[in-house]
Amino acid sequence: AAAAAAAAAAAAGDAADDEAACVEAGFRLGLACDVCVKYEKLVVPTLDAEFGAASLADCQRCCQEEAQETMYMSARILVDGKSAHRYYELRDFIENDLDKFKKRVRVRYSAGRRPQLALYETAKKPAKSVTPDEVISISGWKRDQITSFLELSLLPLEDEAAAEEEAADGEDPAAADGAKKDEL
Repeated sequence: AAAAAAAAAAAAGDAADDEAACVEAGFRLGLACDVCVKYEKLVVPTLDAEFGAASLADCQRCCQEEAQETMYMSARILVDGKSAHRYYELRDFIENDLDKFKKRVRVRYSAGRRPQLALYETAKKPAKSVTPDEVISISGWKRDQITSFLELSLLPLEDEAAAEEEAADGEDPAAADGAKKDEL
């Protein structure tokens, strides 16, 4: 029993080390592997070859294979408010492209945080206390990479409307459509 407990403790320590390494690399342990595929298509080609290969390897080491591609209801950009001006591409995205996502993407300024993208599968407007389903570092991303990644990762508005109708269960669809228009 003591040997089993020691083995479990060692495994827990390895998992903590793996998680710390993933966070340091800008990813989360258990990240969906389809995020790495998008990352490889959109971001890696713009990076230095050696750094891009290492960064993709980090993403793949941290990811967990899923049966289907994950789509998200909303996202939050997390960045330090005082240093946000240093990330020109991110600032340009926030100033010029953020409105394209109809409040499905919000910005949260948090002291001491390097730019990250938090993705949420179920929350349209996640509360600060809601844990994101995915978190990825976007500190070196270009404006168009952020836009493209979000376009590929977020559910289209039509899918959100259909999901809401299914969730309404028993509501008059015409009334539900009117309510949705009022929300937008």
